[in-house]
Amino acid sequence: MKRLSIPLLLVALALAGCASDKSVLQGGTSLTATVQNPVGRKELAVVENAYGLALVAAVNYRRLGICKTGTVESFGNPCARRDVVLQLQAADRKARSALIPARRFVRNNPTLNAFSAIAAAQAAVADFQTVLSTNGVR
Repeated sequence: MKRLSIPLLLVALALAGCASDKSVLQGGTSLTATVQNPVGRKELAVVENAYGLALVAAVNYRRLGICKTGTVESFGNPCARRDVVLQLQAADRKARSALIPARRFVRNNPTLNAFSAIAAAQAAVADFQTVLSTNGVR
């Protein structure tokens, strides 16, 4: 009798789970209902868009050409300062190196929370944007 009661109990629990739309983790009764991932593709897309905008500004700044020795950028002499370009390149490398693992994590683990990977990428992109704004690059 015990052998029969355990499978019946499992079947009853599974069927009871189908009656509810909510997962047990959300206060429902379903053991099989899906749980919405709080951090994933949408948040990664927001970070990727912010990185893209920052990268466009950095590339456009670099396209001005490097200032000649002894000259300073001005309205009449638009050029890119070498030290600013080096700062932008370093910030770009950090942002890109943080985005790659975040992309991989979201791609390989679509049902897991990617908060820490995306938070690291978001911090690196924010640093990139800070370098842009502190140097007046638009």
